[in-house]
Amino acid sequence: MAIFEEPANCSFVIFRLKFPSINLIDFKILWSMFPESQISSGKFNKQAAINSEKFFQNSFQSALISAADGWSFESSRLILERMKPQLLKISKSPAQSFTVRHDLKPGMNNKFHYHPEAELIYFIKGKGAQFIGDSISEFKSGDLVLVGANLPHYWRFDEDFTTVDPENYADFKVVHFSEKFLGEYFLDMPENKLIKDILDKAKRGIRIEGANKKKVTQMLDYMLETEGTDRIIYMIQALQEIAKCDQSGFLSSIGYSPAKEEMNNDRIQDIYDYTFANFRNRIELKEIADVARISPNSFCRYFKSFTQKTYSQFLTEIKVGQACKLLVDNRLNIKQICYESGFNNFTSFHKCFKGITGKSPLSYQREFMAS
Repeated sequence: MAIFEEPANCSFVIFRLKFPSINLIDFKILWSMFPESQISSGKFNKQAAINSEKFFQNSFQSALISAADGWSFESSRLILERMKPQLLKISKSPAQSFTVRHDLKPGMNNKFHYHPEAELIYFIKGKGAQFIGDSISEFKSGDLVLVGANLPHYWRFDEDFTTVDPENYADFKVVHFSEKFLGEYFLDMPENKLIKDILDKAKRGIRIEGANKKKVTQMLDYMLETEGTDRIIYMIQALQEIAKCDQSGFLSSIGYSPAKEEMNNDRIQDIYDYTFANFRNRIELKEIADVARISPNSFCRYFKSFTQKTYSQFLTEIKVGQACKLLVDNRLNIKQICYESGFNNFTSFHKCFKGITGKSPLSYQREFMAS
């Protein structure tokens, strides 16, 4: 039976900052925002900091500054609650139900964000500050963390791991998966109660320890090396091992709940809903900007800040994903699939499809049928 530890009343990072002997957190992070003289003398204007837009762009700096200035932990927590994590769109191949990556440099994790997918991340090499919900703590090489759906999080690597240094680089493996990637009712089966329970617990963030941890990291390796059904089986086995871990700890507090506007961004959701309903038709920029209730120029910046891609790229991915489904169904010919997927000409269809999948539509269909 898994044993879960509650997080300490005061974040470890903030706790350490209240004492003069600081060896875990580098104050260069503070220096990037304020002059060294202000930091050393402790001359921070609390109200000015709260009103500063730049101050709230980085919750890590905010928490450090509040602690260094002698504010209470509750003040620091209020700052974190005022932070607005960004909704991140996780892209996956149309031929896959979840994503697995092996990264050697921080990219997606370099800002406070959330997404509908759960996230399993293993830090092979790296160190820094970890934000999960209302928790701030240190992360280090060897850490294995499961973050539940829509839980805001952010890993800020120490500066040593963000530079191009062959001797000191970040190295981590990460999986993003929908809780329903195996179907609507899979988790409701009585045999899957342990997996369902662990995904519910992950909504607070879980640090995974104990004897099963090594098995989970092995499953990550296997997922990166395999395709098809084997990949899904390894994912299920990883979740089973996490559920059986004998030592695990919650990261965010039991009372933490993301603000409603963070969890349910109406504007981005309206964009997604409209696009999925109308991708077969030509969608003009002004048209989708009207759906978002902003100007066309503002829309382009807004959408890219949330999804890390242009709206045109997003729309193409939806069309190619639809084409993959139709190719697998094998009920229409290639030309019919082209137009049913929202493409206006055959040349564009082939170019976009191969650009995303690496295969021509016919090769994709033949490979699927052969397997």
